[in-house]
Amino acid sequence: MSKKSSGCTRAMWGLPQYLLAGSVVASLAACGGGSSSSSVIGMPPPVAKALSCDDSMKAAFAPDSNTQVLFVKAFKQGDPLSLAATPPSNAAKATADLCLVKLRVGPGNPGPATAPSTTAGIGFEIWLPNLSTWNGRIRAEAPGAFMGSGGITSSTGIGMLSLAQFAAANNTVTVVTDGGHADGPFGTFLTLPDGSPNTFGWNEISRRAVHEMSLKTKALAAAYYTKPADKSYAYGCSSGGRAVYQSAQSYPKDYDGIVADAVSLDQTQYFPGLMYPQLVMQRDLADKGLPLLTKAKRDAVSTAALQACDTAVNGTHDGYLTYHDQCKYDPTKDAAVLCTTEGGTNATAACVTKVEALALNKMWYGATVDGSVPDPAIDNGTSIIRTSQQLWWGRKRGTDLENTAGVANNAPSLGILGLVMDQIAWNLQDLSYTRSDYINASGTGKNGWMTMPYSVYAQSFYQGKVLNDQVFANIDANNPDLTPFRDAGAKMLSFVGVADPFVSLEAQLNYYTRSAALVGGNTKAQDFHRLFLIPGRGHCGGVGSVGASSASTPQISADQMYAKIVDWVETKQAPETLPISSPDGTRSRPICMYPKRVKYLGGDVNAAASYACQQS
Repeated sequence: MSKKSSGCTRAMWGLPQYLLAGSVVASLAACGGGSSSSSVIGMPPPVAKALSCDDSMKAAFAPDSNTQVLFVKAFKQGDPLSLAATPPSNAAKATADLCLVKLRVGPGNPGPATAPSTTAGIGFEIWLPNLSTWNGRIRAEAPGAFMGSGGITSSTGIGMLSLAQFAAANNTVTVVTDGGHADGPFGTFLTLPDGSPNTFGWNEISRRAVHEMSLKTKALAAAYYTKPADKSYAYGCSSGGRAVYQSAQSYPKDYDGIVADAVSLDQTQYFPGLMYPQLVMQRDLADKGLPLLTKAKRDAVSTAALQACDTAVNGTHDGYLTYHDQCKYDPTKDAAVLCTTEGGTNATAACVTKVEALALNKMWYGATVDGSVPDPAIDNGTSIIRTSQQLWWGRKRGTDLENTAGVANNAPSLGILGLVMDQIAWNLQDLSYTRSDYINASGTGKNGWMTMPYSVYAQSFYQGKVLNDQVFANIDANNPDLTPFRDAGAKMLSFVGVADPFVSLEAQLNYYTRSAALVGGNTKAQDFHRLFLIPGRGHCGGVGSVGASSASTPQISADQMYAKIVDWVETKQAPETLPISSPDGTRSRPICMYPKRVKYLGGDVNAAASYACQQS
């Protein structure tokens, strides 16, 4: 290539092709193509025309035939962040000028208009800060559960207000995806009308949505600001965390930095594992004519577990576990929680029988092939390498069990566990096992999980593994090979709460260990991938230990972790520890990078300076 043509290439680098098309003749002339008139020699390259924040963008932004601009709205500083004709009086106000753009990326999935599996494409809600103040960054978010949100593509609602506020406060482009569907956090869209798997939809939420979010947001930012983004970041919690892990595995060059919170890796295993507390109560209690565990009983035993184990760090009660794997509390041997009729000393309505105490041990240990559980003194279920009997890990002792073992009127209180039942039915390829409100043209769910024996439950795990690649588009996202992500120069911070009532942190530790082994061990892995375990943290934030105070438990937010990944990517400041504090300012504690552990050195037990991180 001649020097003249090379200079032309450099002048046009980074601008989307459709921005250059309107001035292609002038560009060619300036670079030696077309007319050779001396009047154009040495002319600067043409300046691309920026997109306007109005309906003209619907025709002007067309990076490919699958992309459609659905909605554009400009907000001035002080405007209510609302799309309603008459904004509510309590609507949040824009703290800076913003441009909202809603995109849809096809092709979508054809079918009957009434079927949840019929879609027009993947939706994106993008917030663009002021043209003159953009800091060159993109922050993308993959929501949890199954992502779906009708608000992301509608012209009447905002899908994620927090991203609008972040964009305004930080001069950062923000974006969120609906994963290719609009029917909320549950998964009816993943079954076709004839009852067969919607493999197209599985691929959308497994990998394509977050990939297209990267491509289209970068293209829109380049067109709006007439320059490419400097850095692009992604955040996701729970299933959103799984999605950003999938991004690192499948599209390692999409994001410069990733924050993965409470990652639900191995969805075909993790989701069925979440249902285990309910299954235990059905098989071990209901089948024997016994009532399900009341909240008072669950909380009393969980509190006893905390009292037995939360002094391990500093000799005083923290109110949450830090060394989760050292707690071997066994309620079947604790007279203080056992009913007097069982040889215990507890005469209250919150006392437990030995059958109930054993059921709690099962919930803490995790799913097994036959519903058995070993003595916690021998195996408390926290090894990152499971035995042949252990299908998945359980909840941590002292964690609030309301979300997985909740009961209302002596019946399971499912809440978000509805999507757990869906995965079991998909694994077994039989919709009768899922919830009764799972509507499909081929037949609705029949709550078959409630009468499922342990053997069939175990089969759902085995079949899920087999179908992960064949049907579910690798929704498990458990490929430990992150070397392409490393080689792209990208960085990732992962963190998970020890008291998370949903995600089992052992799954994260198992993945990290396998991934680190491929690059030469933890020290090599920490060059690009770091993991932190947050004591007391619940699922995607808050607190998870029973009875814990949200005010006095040290916490960390997604925004704080975002700041850490930006520092790591842009200034090479890799976090060794995370100094976190309680909202009321009374307690602080360093959080150690795995596999280091916090050690009490002496002094004020509520002060971070009294602790250090040491190799475990």
